[in-house]
Amino acid sequence: MLIAVNTTNQYIQAHEADKENTYRCPSCLETVMLKTGEIKQRHFAHLVSSNCNTLSENETKEHLMGKLQIANRLMRHGEVKIEAVLKGIKQRPDILLVKNNRVIAIEYQCSPISEKRLKERNQGYDTLNIEVIWILGDSYYFKNLTQATIMKFIDRREQLIFYLSSRQKFYYRGQFQKIDFQRLNFIETNYPLRTQPADYVIRTVEIEKQLYKLQTLLLQKRIDKALVNYLYQNKLSLLNAPIWIHCGSTFGLKIANWHWRLIAISLLREVGIGNKISLIKVVQQLKLYVLGTSNYQTNQVCRLLSDLERLNIVRIKESDLMIVNQFSWYDSFSEKLSKVREK
Repeated sequence: MLIAVNTTNQYIQAHEADKENTYRCPSCLETVMLKTGEIKQRHFAHLVSSNCNTLSENETKEHLMGKLQIANRLMRHGEVKIEAVLKGIKQRPDILLVKNNRVIAIEYQCSPISEKRLKERNQGYDTLNIEVIWILGDSYYFKNLTQATIMKFIDRREQLIFYLSSRQKFYYRGQFQKIDFQRLNFIETNYPLRTQPADYVIRTVEIEKQLYKLQTLLLQKRIDKALVNYLYQNKLSLLNAPIWIHCGSTFGLKIANWHWRLIAISLLREVGIGNKISLIKVVQQLKLYVLGTSNYQTNQVCRLLSDLERLNIVRIKESDLMIVNQFSWYDSFSEKLSKVREK
């Protein structure tokens, strides 16, 4: 065991401890002794034989340091335990915080974890009505994370939380944007992102660049064949589609923004002007292309529909979506390109 609790309820690493003080196990709270042999590294051990096996000794230095630092920071917010055993689900969160009537599991993730394993852990906490917060370490912070990886750990505020033990600092990333054929855009601060900062700059959508990229993908036959066939059967061309499909920056999609938006307007086109469709049906269909939780998926679809309502394409009435207008398609690629260059 590499961590113990001292008499002032602070978490201490074995290499910082001395034999003059008294220490307790962070899980079972029994007295432990400091071992300082010349061969093995300094560590704590129970005084008597015990089934307590709360702390892993093969964790990395980064994980150990970060976990300890975060735990000590949380002390002023409530009761803190490191790797407390949750017998009902046989899980041990890195840190368990009990604040008033809230129980929060803090997972400090420094190594890769599969989506399946992460879901299992989240579901386990959910069965005990325990809120979980994932905090990522250095190995995640310094990588170019994919949308799928970000969506695994994003919290209810749609932000990622990092803690770098080497700097002893928290970092928060949020306001994610993904414009087609452009790098991921986000804000990074040292404090939780509750609102969009006044100086936040929305990256410009390079529509002309998108058009040429799409043209190349079509020539290389890298566009979904079913989509191309659908457009052909309806006497439509992807390159002549409304400019609106190129203006998206929705984050967390399984497909490109232009593709998702094209699916949306194709759905509305089939319903027709003056007709209505169930709002739930539209949301359910468009959610299929969004990563994340059901709530996140719904929020992203609602943002898209709000934009369509702003443009007077649809009108939302209670549980229905009324189609009041349609986007115009261009007669040729050159006509569309000229329109883009005018703006």
